[in-house]
Amino acid sequence: MNIVLFEQEEVVHGCAVLSFRDSRFCHIRRVLKLSAGACFKAGIINGVKGSARISLATEKYLVAVFEKLEYEDCALFPLHLVIGFPRPIQLRRILRDVSSLGISSIHLVGTELGERSYLDSGLAHMEKMHTYLIRGLEQAGGTKLPLITVSESVRTFCSQHTHILGDSTHQKLILDTKNTLTDLGSAALRGDVLWIAIGSERGWTESERLLFSAMGFRAVDMGRRTLRTETAACAACAVVLANAHAWKRKIPRPGKRSSPISRKNPQIRITLKK
Repeated sequence: MNIVLFEQEEVVHGCAVLSFRDSRFCHIRRVLKLSAGACFKAGIINGVKGSARISLATEKYLVAVFEKLEYEDCALFPLHLVIGFPRPIQLRRILRDVSSLGISSIHLVGTELGERSYLDSGLAHMEKMHTYLIRGLEQAGGTKLPLITVSESVRTFCSQHTHILGDSTHQKLILDTKNTLTDLGSAALRGDVLWIAIGSERGWTESERLLFSAMGFRAVDMGRRTLRTETAACAACAVVLANAHAWKRKIPRPGKRSSPISRKNPQIRITLKK
């Protein structure tokens, strides 16, 4: 955890209270070994970041006072992942890791070859997904959450995003093992927005390939090796971010405070209708 994040509602008059049952309390007191008067990196989810000072610390709770919350987090990179709904353990890793990479959105879709039980699992609920997205931000030291949606099928996803995917300035790629003309690393990245579709553990069916093709997705591969979904997701993000020079250093500047957000993440949307 490289930053301690708070929901806007947790901060009252510039202060927040953490109970000993809160994992953030445990990190501050037992891992960082901080006591009253010490400062730590802090931020508001989807808002600004800076530092907070511990004004009071006991074995049961601590009070943090936000002193310098003046820096806006870096803008999310305009990369959007479409992922065949994976096993719950894989999904936890994907949400955490791609959130830490700073991409704009994650779209989880049910697939014809995927297990229906994965889509029906408790992890598909927004609160649980929210938790793993935040873990990625805590690792990266960021504050901005990616958008996340859940659709029951590829057809549902395509019909709901026709107005976005139909934009000719968006480049759309589908990772596949069939009918690919080039690899992801060699694909010419053009346009300001990039979409990458990654299948679940059994891949795509022909009908799903046709749906993506109709939306303008071009098939590319990542070599001859067959990768796990979570490996392919992280590797694809890394290739695109590196090729786009997204990791060039930038000097943070004081920014305007962001508006509050609700505890229920407004960037999570779940749709389970065909």
